[in-house]
Amino acid sequence: MLEHVSTGTDWSAVLNIMLLTNPVGDWFMAGGVMLATMILLNVAQRWLARVIVVPPKGVPATPLRRLIARIIARTHMIFLCGMGIFAGSKILIMPDVVTHIFASIAFIVTALQAAIWLTQVISVAIAHYTETMMETDKDSVTTVNILSLLARAVVWIVCILVVLSNLGVNITAFVASLGIGGVAIALASQKLLGDFFSGLTIVLDKPFGIGDFIVIDNGAQSGTVQQIGVKSTRIRCRTGEDLIISNSKLLDGAIMNHHGIEKRRSTMILQIQHGMAPDVMDTIPEKLAGIIKGIENLDLVRATCTNLTMDGVEFTIAFNVTSGDYEVYAALNQQVLLAIYRLFHTEGIHLARPLRIMEMRTGAATPATQGAGTATS
Repeated sequence: MLEHVSTGTDWSAVLNIMLLTNPVGDWFMAGGVMLATMILLNVAQRWLARVIVVPPKGVPATPLRRLIARIIARTHMIFLCGMGIFAGSKILIMPDVVTHIFASIAFIVTALQAAIWLTQVISVAIAHYTETMMETDKDSVTTVNILSLLARAVVWIVCILVVLSNLGVNITAFVASLGIGGVAIALASQKLLGDFFSGLTIVLDKPFGIGDFIVIDNGAQSGTVQQIGVKSTRIRCRTGEDLIISNSKLLDGAIMNHHGIEKRRSTMILQIQHGMAPDVMDTIPEKLAGIIKGIENLDLVRATCTNLTMDGVEFTIAFNVTSGDYEVYAALNQQVLLAIYRLFHTEGIHLARPLRIMEMRTGAATPATQGAGTATS
C-alpha cells in the first residue's frame, strides 16, 4: 500500500513515499547494502583465492595455506547472499515476525556454512597427517581415517540439532525419539554394526596393520593385509587373490601376526630305519649339525637323537632362520632338506618306513587254531 506524504514531483518526495511501513529511500538503501555486502564478500573471496590458492614461486603449500584455500573454495554463494540480505534487512523497520524469519534464515545459512568449514578443517588435518605418517605408521593412518568419519558425522548432527533448536523444535523430545529409532535401527542392522565396531576395535587395538602378513583360523587362510575398512578387511593371499572378510568374523577366530618377526624357528624330525650300524648312527647328529652350520643365515639350535620307535630311530634338528621374510624361510628350509637328502643318499642312510613283521612258528596247534582251515596264496 502506497501512502503519499508529499505532492511534489522532486526526488525527495518520491523517496519519502511509504512502502510497507518503510520509505522507498530506505528500501533502496537496504538493497544497496545487500548488494554491496554480497559484492564485497565475493571480491574478498576471489582475492584471497588468488593470493592463497596460488602461492608465489618457491613458497611451499603449507597445511595452513591448503586449509584456507579449501575454506575459500567451499564458501557457497548462498552464504554470501544470506549475509547480504541479513545486512540489508537491518536498515528496514519490519514486524517482529519478519525480523525473526530473516534472523533465522541468516542463522541457518551460517550454521550450514560453519559445518562445511569444520568438515574441511578435518579433511585437511587428516590429509596432512596421512602424508606425514603413511611411510612410518600405516596403522595410525587407518585409525585416523575412521575417526575422521565419526568426527564429520558428529559435526553434521550437532549442526542439524542447532538448526532445529533455532526453529523452535523441542530438541529433548527429538533426541528421545531418535534414541528409540536408533534402537530399532540397531536391532535391524546388528551384523552391520557388529562389523563397524569390530573394525573400530581393529584400528584402535591394532592386532594387525596394513602390510602385515597374518594367518587366520590356524592356517585356514593367510595373506598380507591390504586395507582395513569400516565393514570388512581386504587380505592379499599368496596366490594373488583378494580375500575380503568381515571384521566381526575376522576377530572371532585366532589370528597369527607375522609382523616384526626377526627370525623363524624350524624343526625337522627324521626317522632312520632300524638295522643301521651303531657307528653310522653316532655320526648322524654331527653331520646334520654340519649341514646347518654350512648354510648362511642359519643358526643351529640342536641336532640330537630324540626317540626310538617301532618304525625307526628319530633324530631332531632345530635351527633359526635369521630373517623374518617367509620366502627366505621357505627357501632355506628347502636348501636344508635337499642337503639332508644328498647326505643320506651318499652315506647310504635310509629313512624308516612303517614296518610290521609277522613270525610264523611251526608246532602244535593251539586251542585257538584247532579246527581252522589251511590258507593258501
